[in-house]
Amino acid sequence: MTTLSAKPQYAIWPILQFTLVVVGLVIVTSLIMVPVLGLHLLWDVLIPAAPLLFVLVPGLWRNICPVSTAGILAQRLSLSRRRSIPPGAGVGLTLGGIALLYIAVPLRHAIFDLNGMASAIFLLVSASLAFVLGRSFAWKSAWCAGLCPVRPVESLYGFRPAVQFANAHCGSCGQCSIPCPDSTPATILKQPDGSLASKLIDLLMVGGFVGFIWGWFHVADYSGMQGWQHLVEIYAWPFMGAAVTGAVYWLLITTAPKASHATIRRLFACAAVSCYYWYRLPMLVGFGLFPGDGMLVDLSGTLPVSVAQTLPFFTTAFFLWWMVLRPQHGTSWLIRPKMLPEAERIHV
Repeated sequence: MTTLSAKPQYAIWPILQFTLVVVGLVIVTSLIMVPVLGLHLLWDVLIPAAPLLFVLVPGLWRNICPVSTAGILAQRLSLSRRRSIPPGAGVGLTLGGIALLYIAVPLRHAIFDLNGMASAIFLLVSASLAFVLGRSFAWKSAWCAGLCPVRPVESLYGFRPAVQFANAHCGSCGQCSIPCPDSTPATILKQPDGSLASKLIDLLMVGGFVGFIWGWFHVADYSGMQGWQHLVEIYAWPFMGAAVTGAVYWLLITTAPKASHATIRRLFACAAVSCYYWYRLPMLVGFGLFPGDGMLVDLSGTLPVSVAQTLPFFTTAFFLWWMVLRPQHGTSWLIRPKMLPEAERIHV
């Protein structure tokens, strides 16, 4: 694994952060002004690339995510009250982020995938919430390490990063979040600490997420009022899928020797991202389960069906090697900065 030290690359991070903020504003503007273009850019370009980014270089996204930049902005402008997260609230925020994930993703079928204004509002509300939380709480503790619905997915997929980057947001560590998701290897794949909340996080994200993804791809997009009329179906498929794979995971974890638990978790993480691309890649080029849904470019008339059907085998084989078979490094996404003196730290 490659480690990129702080000094040679630090100057580039503000440029990349600014660029991603501009890209985000362009996408939001497109969603409002040219919704067909904006919806393609968000749901058919950015989102399909995100899981692969989380698997290979999660630290890169953690450094340049525009919503994270919004969350840190109050701190940069000396507007934050820098309050600490109360003991136990960090786990609660993580569960809140998972709840947001499980609620928002099915709604793509009912509204977000086909309604540019709704998607724009969703992005703006997320950035605003990150900023508001940053006004009250220290650094990344409330949003990036807590309530962000993307962070559990990053943690699930990104436990074997290809590159470890310097932390572009934190020049020093005040321990605003313990454990720090950026500086602690594979936090979501570790053995739960015995609390009900941590066991629930483990069950929902490691065990249930693969079934949730599978179920999501078995629901069509519905426009207008049709989406709300099919709301039960929209939620039933991913939730039932999550229940099935969560039950299988629970059975394996409770009966298998502890020495095999890490491997079981890696296999389920691998299955989740592999399942995503198994359905998403053919869908992008016109070979999805529901013609037209999630399509970026229609190649159904020119690309042989066998090619579209073969692509997912290659991605699955790659993820199996990368996430399960490849020697484990046990590294974090970002290099932990120098610790602040004890008196200056945020005590949680």
